[in-house]
Amino acid sequence: MRLVILFGSSRGDFTEGSDYDVLVVGDEIPKDPRRIPSELYMNVVKMFPKEVDPVFMNTSVFMKKLMEGSPYILQLIEEGRVIEKD
Repeated sequence: MRLVILFGSSRGDFTEGSDYDVLVVGDEIPKDPRRIPSELYMNVVKMFPKEVDPVFMNTSVFMKKLMEGSPYILQLIEEGRVIEKD
């Protein structure tokens, strides 16, 4: 994993019933995010004490979207909180 960004609840609206919304970016993530290895998924889940709703993105896909100015990616970077980076 090269980058993990906590978003959604990181803006301060976290409640006891909230889950953790995270963007996980890495070279080991397939370009088709539906093919995430279960070991990688479980490693992300274990990072948090409650339910996790991860969004996985390959590094090259992330960089392409960033360079294109994807509103989704820009909002995650602006409003999210980086919790791991390489």
